Amino acid sequence: MSEMKQKVIQKKLPRPVYAALKNVVGEQWIYEQRSVVETYSKMSIGGASLLKKHEKDPHVLPACAVLPGTIDEVQAIVKICNRYGVPFIPFTNGQVFCNPTSQAPTLIIHLSRMNRVVAIDAQNMSATLEPYVDYAQLQAEAMKRGLWNGGTPLATTLCKLSSQSAFAGVWQTDHKFGTLSRNIISIKVVLPTGDVLVTGS
Repeated sequence: MSEMKQKVIQKKLPRPVYAALKNVVGEQWIYEQRSVVETYSKMSIGGASLLKKHEKDPHVLPACAVLPGTIDEVQAIVKICNRYGVPFIPFTNGQVFCNPTSQAPTLIIHLSRMNRVVAIDAQNMSATLEPYVDYAQLQAEAMKRGLWNGGTPLATTLCKLSSQSAFAGVWQTDHKFGTLSRNIISIKVVLPTGDVLVTGS
């Protein structure tokens, strides 16, 4: 008879960390409920996290999820994590490398509130996007201006341009239009230190 697996106990953030995060985003955008954090514990391409979850590995269960609404809030969250030594993971659609691996309580920074097409420059055929914008959103806004964004993956509402850009943004029309990474003019990144890096000319 197989050995009984022990119950997975959710780790909690220290109360000063939780209070500091709540001051940044407000109580309605921070979640510790087990039913919520479970959804951030089992997604990744390749199924490694699913196997860990099956084995009741407690490391895949985050302590908390926080949903910033602006880049300033992302910066503030990252700086709080640095101040208190809390591991954190940015999260969009949860497909790749987004599960906690540290033994310490880990924070998920879910970017779903940052989902706006900020601007489309029809003359220069460029768009400014927040990190949770998907291909369908961009396509819809481009088509309103008689434009087309050049190529999209088959799962247009699932794939976020920000997370895809880290993996070249592969789609079925690459040979004609190039990968996403070859079409990026500039990107604004919150570094692990909390500083902001803006690339491009």
